[in-house]
Amino acid sequence: MAAVLGLDLGSDSIGWALVDRESEKIIASGVRLFRTGEGGDETPNQTRRAKRLARRQRRYRLSRYRILTDFLIAAGLLPEFLPGETRHEYLNRLDKRIQSEMRTALSQGEITLPAADALIAAQRMPYAACYFLRYFCCKFSCNAHWYGRALLHMARFRGFSYQVKTRDQVEAESKKSDSDIKGEALKARLEQEGKILAQEFVERCLEKKGIRKSRYTSRFSLKDEFSCLKQNLLAHNPTLSTFFSNDESVNIEDLLFKQRGITVKRSTIGRCSIFPNSERASKLLPEAQEFKIRQALANIRLFGAVDGGKRPLTSAEASSVYEFIQSNGKISRTDFFKIIGLKTKTKDSIISSNFEELKDQLTDSLAIILKGMDQLSSGDNPCSKWNADLRKEFACVLLRFNNQEAAERHLVKKFDLNDEQARFAMNHRIPTGRAAHSTKALRHMISELLSGRPPHLIRESLGTPVSNQQLNNLIPVVKAFPTLRDPAVIRTLSQLRKIVNAVVERYGKPESVRIELARSRKLSKREQDAITRLNKNLRMI
Repeated sequence: MAAVLGLDLGSDSIGWALVDRESEKIIASGVRLFRTGEGGDETPNQTRRAKRLARRQRRYRLSRYRILTDFLIAAGLLPEFLPGETRHEYLNRLDKRIQSEMRTALSQGEITLPAADALIAAQRMPYAACYFLRYFCCKFSCNAHWYGRALLHMARFRGFSYQVKTRDQVEAESKKSDSDIKGEALKARLEQEGKILAQEFVERCLEKKGIRKSRYTSRFSLKDEFSCLKQNLLAHNPTLSTFFSNDESVNIEDLLFKQRGITVKRSTIGRCSIFPNSERASKLLPEAQEFKIRQALANIRLFGAVDGGKRPLTSAEASSVYEFIQSNGKISRTDFFKIIGLKTKTKDSIISSNFEELKDQLTDSLAIILKGMDQLSSGDNPCSKWNADLRKEFACVLLRFNNQEAAERHLVKKFDLNDEQARFAMNHRIPTGRAAHSTKALRHMISELLSGRPPHLIRESLGTPVSNQQLNNLIPVVKAFPTLRDPAVIRTLSQLRKIVNAVVERYGKPESVRIELARSRKLSKREQDAITRLNKNLRMI
């Protein structure tokens, strides 16, 4: 059947039209609408996971609260429980006594508040007693039980913590945005004004303003306040230093701020399409970075005043460009043409290429980190000269550690780096996600690329043999893509399968299929033209 099937894929609809190629008339057309999921955009699994996450967070918070309470009682920072007393009754009794002691201390002038008299403070204190208590514990010599109750309050509202971003990365993002990014804008203002977090809340309470409404608390701000409270506490009670020491297996700071690292389930990583028994490699590994660059170099074409009007890079040119990228991490268009020994414009001719479309692929993230570390080193052993095994071991350290301080200590000990180099390596943004193939497959394809074979021929030679048996219908999505996890994509592909199978059953198999993705319509005219040029150049390869 000399017909073309056109498809327009969307998140909740698929439009289709069958056009006769010879007469250019529409044979049939239609739209299939389907729901994105029960309850709007959220699937039932999302709702269930959100409720389960809330239950887990509450369980973890109560467990941390109970363990810290028992630890503070053992340290003498909290009173003992009365016989038969529940934790709720215990805290109510403790809060009433401490608030009474704070009012007495304010009236006698033992503790003071900025820009407020004792009467106003006594009136506003019930609305934010624990924030007043935290402020007093950071500024004055207080009763030991005051410090324990302040630490308990910190454990309950310990702020938001980033799992995949360092403090330097978060601060850099907060400077680029005017919004309060998880409390980082507030943290920056507190550091500029020389305040602590509790002091900010106390001043807002005295001004009769909301304390926590529409406001995130940064974990970094709370750690700054904890350091201030710890310093004041140990200055008046030096015997308690063992409870804050990092040498102990359990200390107060770990109970307050220690957080489980992010772990990835091995079953969700995905398998290599060439070697199904192997996991897909991380994008930061040297093999993934080298394959990405060499594949882009194999796809680069020069147009214009060259032999035949179009030619690929020679092996010598590709090797020179790759060595430059491995040393500098990236390459500009000017450096690219300088290395291959051509000028983009001469007196009588112009030479162009598809370099701009592939420029993002011509970067080595690992080499960029190593070059930055070299700038912080004064030794004679530059990191950019490391061999492949040492680079891979270094990349695995960056991917494996969740604790930044532990990772920095390991880098200093293992690779003989200084503290600045280790800190730079851990603070630098690294590519996330995984490549489409395993390390074994990447190594094999790199060797094939070095021999001069085009990338598409390499994939065909390594891919699964295609059966000569022709299918009359599309197979189910879960059988075609067993590692696919996104429910929205599975739903759309399943609806697409129903449309194609129905068209084939009624009108026969079309000669070709053309698919238009909805997201491409959001791009600008220049971006759409760039994609068109890239597709045209790739068809010429």
